[in-house]
Amino acid sequence: MIKGTALYLFSLTLLFLSAWQTILVWLTPLALAVLLVGSLILWRKEGKPFQKLGFRRSAHWGRFFGIGLLIGGIIPIFILFVLWAGGWANVSFEVGAVQVVLSGVILAVIRTALIAGSEELIFRGFFYQTMNLKRRFTIAVIGSAILWALTHLPDMYASGLSALSMFIGMATFMLWGVVLALCVRIGENSLWLPFSLHFGYNFVFSIFSYFLVSTVDGPEWITGHPAWSPESGILGLALWLFGVIIVGVLMIKAKDKSPNEQTIGSKLYQHP
Repeated sequence: MIKGTALYLFSLTLLFLSAWQTILVWLTPLALAVLLVGSLILWRKEGKPFQKLGFRRSAHWGRFFGIGLLIGGIIPIFILFVLWAGGWANVSFEVGAVQVVLSGVILAVIRTALIAGSEELIFRGFFYQTMNLKRRFTIAVIGSAILWALTHLPDMYASGLSALSMFIGMATFMLWGVVLALCVRIGENSLWLPFSLHFGYNFVFSIFSYFLVSTVDGPEWITGHPAWSPESGILGLALWLFGVIIVGVLMIKAKDKSPNEQTIGSKLYQHP
């Protein structure tokens, strides 16, 4: 874990350098690549197969993928509705040229899949699995969530967020990280559920601009900074706090239903 921590700190330093000087913006994808490749190398050096990181075909992987994709895609729509209903956003439909929309959607799929897949392999794969094997489950969940949240801090700083917005943003990403880590346990110790939830959320947000014209104009402490809305506002914090509660209740109910030592995912989808 010492080598993993050193790798993480090195990558985080690259992210801060990228945020400090715009001319070094190329360090951001480099930092993610270094962290991903380094995590895979360290994992293999410990003699563990790549499948153990989480992208394996578990019994219900397709179902988990579909559920995560559906929930992840609904959340941005719900957030936009709340912003509109609260009078904090103006929304109108406007579809561009077909070829522009199509190419934009394809690029969004590729970009979002690469980012979400890499981050899940790193944080819910390598760091969560390593801490879960060597320490306690609770430490693994919280620890991996903190590490993931901190990687967003440099970009928040570069976007000009206030101290309050950055604090709320860090708290929001920690809660979101907890939800994604708990999804690993629910999803039969695989990454399909957290990956599809992460992918669906980011993807729908990324394609809004191709179908909607929206402007958010509300109190920053509620709606978040325009560059990080809703994560840097109370709205985003409340959303993922609710997510932690829901996932936690699902885990408790699944545990109470069966005394056998099985994965949470198999309990949730256990046949009579």
